[in-house]
Amino acid sequence: MKTLTPISLFGFLAANFALRRYPPVEMGTMMILLAAALIMGVLSLREGLRKDRSITAAYLVVSLLPWIMAGSFFANGALDPSQEIRHQTVVVERTYGSRWVPDGLVVRSWRFGRTKESLYVGHFEPFPHAGDYVTVGVKSGTFGVPWVSSIARSR
Repeated sequence: MKTLTPISLFGFLAANFALRRYPPVEMGTMMILLAAALIMGVLSLREGLRKDRSITAAYLVVSLLPWIMAGSFFANGALDPSQEIRHQTVVVERTYGSRWVPDGLVVRSWRFGRTKESLYVGHFEPFPHAGDYVTVGVKSGTFGVPWVSSIARSR
C-alpha cells in the first residue's frame, strides 16, 4: 500500500508536465480537475493506509488515475494531426505562476459568447505584456480538447 502513494504522486507530476507541454485552452478547468483528483487520491490512499494494508482494485485505480490523465493530456497534443488555427487577440492581463502553476495570460476571446480566455504559457517565449497584440495558435486535439500550440507577439 505504501508504494501506491509515490506512484500516484509521480503520476500527478507527469500530468503537470503534460499540461505544461500541451496546455488546453480550458486550462483552468483542467487544473481544477487535476487538483480535485489529487485531493481525492491522497485522501483515499491515506484512508487505505489507516484501515488495512491490502491493495484492492479501488486503490490501484486511484493510484493509476493520474497516469491515465497524464497519458490522455500528452496524447491529446502529441498525436494531434490537425492544422493550427491562428487567432489575433490582445493581452488583457499577465499573471505570474510558480513552480507548480505556469505563467499565464488573459486575452480577449476569439470564441463566440466569451469575453476572455485564460492561457497558461509557461514554455512560450517571449512573454507578452498587457496591451500587446498576440497571435494564439490552437489545434483541435486528438480527443477533441483544443490546446494552445503557439503564442507569438503580433505587430
